[in-house]
Amino acid sequence: MKYLFIAVLLLVSTNLSADTDPVWGGRRVLVIGDSLIAGNSGFAACLRECLKTAPASLFIESEIGARPRTFSKDNRLHELIKKHKAESVIIVLGMNTLRSPASVVRDSIRNLTYQLHGTECFWVGPPPLIEGADHLLKKYRSFVEPKCKYFDTSKEVKFSPKSVSGFHVKAWKGRRWAKAFLWWVFNQVPVERTIS
Repeated sequence: MKYLFIAVLLLVSTNLSADTDPVWGGRRVLVIGDSLIAGNSGFAACLRECLKTAPASLFIESEIGARPRTFSKDNRLHELIKKHKAESVIIVLGMNTLRSPASVVRDSIRNLTYQLHGTECFWVGPPPLIEGADHLLKKYRSFVEPKCKYFDTSKEVKFSPKSVSGFHVKAWKGRRWAKAFLWWVFNQVPVERTIS
């Protein structure tokens, strides 16, 4: 039984890598975010592995405690896009704003997405790890779209108490979260981009 599980896991990983090829192949992808993608988090590790097989050039810029303002201040996102010559941007931000007023979050997201200047963008919404933040999680999509395609983590991924540590996602769950996001992206890109 243990070997069957490993075989299925390898098959799913292989298929995910193969399916990321037409989406990310040959692209320069910038990822910005907070501590949920810092260092060797499960989310970041999965992105590195899957996009490496595409092959894509991946650049991860993260800061502990980051918010949209962290990357909008001093035109930072625009400068990072230029520096890395990014064709796609993945934004993993929001966890540190879940206790902020909705108008502040909305305005900070607008200031950040303004710097995209047409660069393809995918926004990974924050996980539902803070009690009482449901009202803000429900508004995120309207704050982010149409500048970015919005992956609603709170609806697409379930987080059990054993999968988190405080306000952080454990590595194994971070990998599953990233895989759910990558599958979702595969279904979002225009057909003409996936056909060479």
